[in-house]
Amino acid sequence: MPVPTPIVSPEPRRLLRDVVLDKMLAAIMDGTLEPGERLNDDELTKWLGVSRTPVREAIARLADWGLVDMEPNRYTRIAEADEKVYAEADQYLGGLHSLALEWSAGRLSTAQKKTVAKSLSDAEKAIKNEDPAGVLALLDAYGETVLASGNDLFIAAELPLRTRVKFLTPKDAGKIDWTGVAVSADRLKRAVS
Repeated sequence: MPVPTPIVSPEPRRLLRDVVLDKMLAAIMDGTLEPGERLNDDELTKWLGVSRTPVREAIARLADWGLVDMEPNRYTRIAEADEKVYAEADQYLGGLHSLALEWSAGRLSTAQKKTVAKSLSDAEKAIKNEDPAGVLALLDAYGETVLASGNDLFIAAELPLRTRVKFLTPKDAGKIDWTGVAVSADRLKRAVS
């Protein structure tokens, strides 16, 4: 019997630490891992089915992103919401997104414009209903313009900050500046039209 030909995936192989990071990030963002919850390496390795090394590497990266607090020999836990940190991170991200609009102006392909317009349309529906999910979707729509800049350093700097802002965005609709959000959505709409 001839040996079957392996199926070659066009996607590059992913490092285990990146897979673990994605799983932990998803668990943090969806609330499975709650703010203030202590992280135990043994529990995480069992849950994720990996050794301690990729878990520790993912935790270190999440700490760099501001989603995990670590105090050596004391604790490792999911970060707590902090209004001051949120305000600062949101302001900084707004500046990066303004720069992204400037850099990507005229560079967006038709396909990229469609992607941003679709993301923006979904965001606007939620924003009109004052649903905090609309804010998160708007941030991701702006993220598309960052990708269009083509600047790898810019892309690498924006993603962790956007993730942190999304994590810290108030879940209570009453704490969100909906007028500011609508202005930001309108600015993006004009930029991709």
